[in-house]
Amino acid sequence: MVVAGLLFGLSACTGDRPDPPPVRQTDSSVAPVDSDPVETGDSDSGEAPPPPDLIALVADYRAEARWLVRETGEVWGRICLTTWFPAQCASALCRLIGFQHDQVDGKDRFTYAYLRPLVAGESERGGIIALEPGQHGKVAWDLVELDFETWLPDIYDGVCHRGSQDELCAMWNPHAVARLPSGTWVVADTKMDRHLFLDIDTTETQPVGVVRAALDVTTVPAPHWEGCRGTNNVETWLEGDTVFVLTTCRGDESNEGSMTRRGSVVLWDATDVSDVRRVWRYPEEGYLKAPHHGRVVEGPDGPLLVYGHSQGDSGSENDDHGTVGFARFSSAAQPTYLGDGRLPKSVGQWGFVRAVTPLPDGEGLLVSDSGCETIAELCEGATPRLVEIAWPDLEPAGLFGTYEEDHSDQAFFELEVLRVLEGEELGQPYESMVLRGEELGEALSEQGGASCPE
Repeated sequence: MVVAGLLFGLSACTGDRPDPPPVRQTDSSVAPVDSDPVETGDSDSGEAPPPPDLIALVADYRAEARWLVRETGEVWGRICLTTWFPAQCASALCRLIGFQHDQVDGKDRFTYAYLRPLVAGESERGGIIALEPGQHGKVAWDLVELDFETWLPDIYDGVCHRGSQDELCAMWNPHAVARLPSGTWVVADTKMDRHLFLDIDTTETQPVGVVRAALDVTTVPAPHWEGCRGTNNVETWLEGDTVFVLTTCRGDESNEGSMTRRGSVVLWDATDVSDVRRVWRYPEEGYLKAPHHGRVVEGPDGPLLVYGHSQGDSGSENDDHGTVGFARFSSAAQPTYLGDGRLPKSVGQWGFVRAVTPLPDGEGLLVSDSGCETIAELCEGATPRLVEIAWPDLEPAGLFGTYEEDHSDQAFFELEVLRVLEGEELGQPYESMVLRGEELGEALSEQGGASCPE
């Protein structure tokens, strides 16, 4: 996930862009599992070569995360929930989902929103877990319990007292987590259609999440919430004295109470956690079709709002064909739509575009394409893959980017592809991030240094 200060932590692209590496198609993009170890430098120099750049990846319904070699897709390391919860994850669905990366005392730490049923019959119970890669890895802390009573004793008609078993008082299918500059954590609690602001004592291995605020239909006055359903991402950063939180909603609520595909991206001012206020909704009117992972990144010409417009290139048949959406970002001002990026025909059409993250050093963007929305579906005409793209050169399209079946309010353009990774090791990518080899902690510096018990 993006941490505070993202707007200032990425350099812009300057000068001529180097020639892109060749696009890797299916047959050559992923090395077989039994291939020779990755060569990382000149063994005759007498010095240990730096490790290769890696891609941190979570995919489909796996109870593990993987690190892949950026150039080839070969598996470099793994970490598995079954290491610590073998019985629970053997009999029920465990899943690592959205994550953020940082380093603590020189060690890589990945903090995941995750699913781990606590008792039989719970299919989507979840929490937040911080893992450190290594030989079988380490749990830095694991949070599944919430405390509403300290700050919000009257929320949800007071049902969330200590020991309550009401589903409102726990996290269900959380998809993303981020941290405010103050240290408060924000989680996209997806099944419950809300964002929770949590104080967490991360010096404890099993902390309790003290809920400071909740953004949902019960706490945000209409029309500011607008029935946001399927919250799937959260980003935070500090700009001057203002703390911004960016959230993404997959859909809204139909007349029958089910979730639609009418989604949006919303910016909040969370400077005062006790009084979180909406700044804007994008698009201002209308909707995006099933968007995921709205994010603010520093582009060559200034900040951009980018998002997986997951079904932005579909029609009335609701097929899983998306785009990468772009808008000019200017803090509190309403974003200016720039366009929806398609792949070149030679590469094929996007599937269900799930996430967009910045490449190191302002190189461009890494796109996680799940192929299909769910693993239960047969992906016809859509291939799960990771695609690196260059920054497009865009001007305001004079449109608003809202989804219509005839696409009359979208401006499509062709993206420049730098690299494509495909293969079974990817699964159906949910979120991914490039990690520079020279900046890796000890456990990820050697192939196999992060592993799961056999």
